[in-house]
Amino acid sequence: MSGALRIEGCALVGDVLVDDAVILVRDGRLSFVGPADRAPATAADEASLHHRQGIVSPAYVDLHVHGAGGADAADGTDEALAVLCRAHALRGTGALCPTVLTSPPPVLLRALETIRRATGRRPGDGARVLGAHLEGPFLSPARAGAQPPGALRTPDRALVEELLAAAGGTLRIVTLAPELPGALELVELLVDRGVVVSLGHTDATWDQALAAVEVGARLAAHTFNAMRPLHHREAGVLGAVLCDERVTTEVIADGIHVSGPALQLLWRLKGAERVALVTDCTAALDAPPGGARLGDQPVEVRDGAVRLADGTLAGSSLTMERAVSVLVRLAGAPVARALRAASSVPAAVLGLDGGTLEPGKRADLLLLSPNLAPQRVLVGGEWLDRR
Repeated sequence: MSGALRIEGCALVGDVLVDDAVILVRDGRLSFVGPADRAPATAADEASLHHRQGIVSPAYVDLHVHGAGGADAADGTDEALAVLCRAHALRGTGALCPTVLTSPPPVLLRALETIRRATGRRPGDGARVLGAHLEGPFLSPARAGAQPPGALRTPDRALVEELLAAAGGTLRIVTLAPELPGALELVELLVDRGVVVSLGHTDATWDQALAAVEVGARLAAHTFNAMRPLHHREAGVLGAVLCDERVTTEVIADGIHVSGPALQLLWRLKGAERVALVTDCTAALDAPPGGARLGDQPVEVRDGAVRLADGTLAGSSLTMERAVSVLVRLAGAPVARALRAASSVPAAVLGLDGGTLEPGKRADLLLLSPNLAPQRVLVGGEWLDRR
């Protein structure tokens, strides 16, 4: 936007809700954020907006999202990304990582090339693409969940090099099982290339998980789901990611993937600095008739849960706005910290320029109603057209 914008109201500044705040936007960046009594006088070119009922928050950042509207990131098309990004932006997400499930190499390569072209842009005038998240194919058959078992592979350096080349520097996250032969070498390679390694779909023991953390793994995919559960004589990968302060834990807070007590446990152990809300959303969200799927696998939506025909959970139809509300309701998270779990914490995982309301940061903002429903979304200083 060529002009400037002044927003007044209650705003999330750091981890505190400031009741009488002013936010100034100029040239797509935040130029001032703070109490009204310290704000510069209104400039002649500034448009003013008073948001007195509700909260001004950073726009949400989703690290793990497969699709929406019948479209899936694995489709490898510009059209699919446009549908995906638009649908999630309407729910308050300003930036996201299109996530490609385990697939044959040609599918992965095509999807990475498409995401590479879209990175930094806003397909469909929706959320900004941050780069790709590959969920697999180096995952445990014992914990595959809804990942297609026929496409799983053992760690393969040559394939990783091919995937990195196709992504051209836009591969942001790779989820893998660290107990597989050769996996630790891949962790080191990926970390060296600037990729965040996430532990997921894994049957790793405590020692195997910590070995991966020691060489650079820093994220856990949809914590509790598709990983070895906690046992008092072998704490496993779950115990490792819950205990290690270096690891940020994704969680699908929909009340289905993780129970309320487990969500409370995660929040108490990892707190506001190491819990990142994700949707793991599939094409089932807003899907046309017959369009609910994960990759090329048809799914069914039953009582809010997305499942394969055999009943296996297969991602979700969750949105970040609902995830924030569930974290508040089931985990008892304070509103300000739940909003951070959907914005600044995931942004920090990728070292992003965004996710917080600070001068100099991108103007990715979200105007919320008192009940946390998204009302307007500003991405890079541009209002999202909700029509």
